[in-house]
Amino acid sequence: MARLLIIDDEESLCRVLKIAFRKKGHLVEAASSSEAARKKIESRVFDLIISDIRMPDLTGIELLEYAHKVHNPAPFILMTAVPTMSTAIQAVNLGVYRYIIKTDTLVEDLSLTVEQAQKELALREQNLRLPLAQIPESVTGIAATGTEAIHIPPEGIDFESQISQMEKQYLQAALQSAGGERRQAADLLKMSYRSFCHYANKHGI
Repeated sequence: MARLLIIDDEESLCRVLKIAFRKKGHLVEAASSSEAARKKIESRVFDLIISDIRMPDLTGIELLEYAHKVHNPAPFILMTAVPTMSTAIQAVNLGVYRYIIKTDTLVEDLSLTVEQAQKELALREQNLRLPLAQIPESVTGIAATGTEAIHIPPEGIDFESQISQMEKQYLQAALQSAGGERRQAADLLKMSYRSFCHYANKHGI
């Protein structure tokens, strides 16, 4: 069970996601305005925050920045119906947990992401309870620099895998919109057909 906060200006989507996650046993709250979202983020009682990126008065990126400002450690899952690479990279740089494109399988995609996040959070808490001497170097990521040691936290962002995942999501979303036609999908992404095929083959699509 996780405590989830869902933020989206579409109240109908909030209701759908609340019902879906409550059926799975999660505690779910929702906010459809920037003021309500900020207040709930300030409470810092959530395990995960799921937010839309494009909203009328505030973006998901700005909410992620606000969470950092008020020291809310809850991982952010950002979702969007209109993906752009610049926004995706900005989200990754700010430490977003996942960046998900809104498709017909949004509920399923979010459910799998929440399940994965729960497992990672549980493992992180377990590691934090271990005495430092018992944590292997592969977990703490200790790097010697002269007489000092830098501890890289296990929750550090894997930029390469995040960007790779976003590439795959773009390609899949474009293919779905193009009815499975690669040439049309390439046109949607403003890519050459050859480049599209290269990246599609790279990701096994």
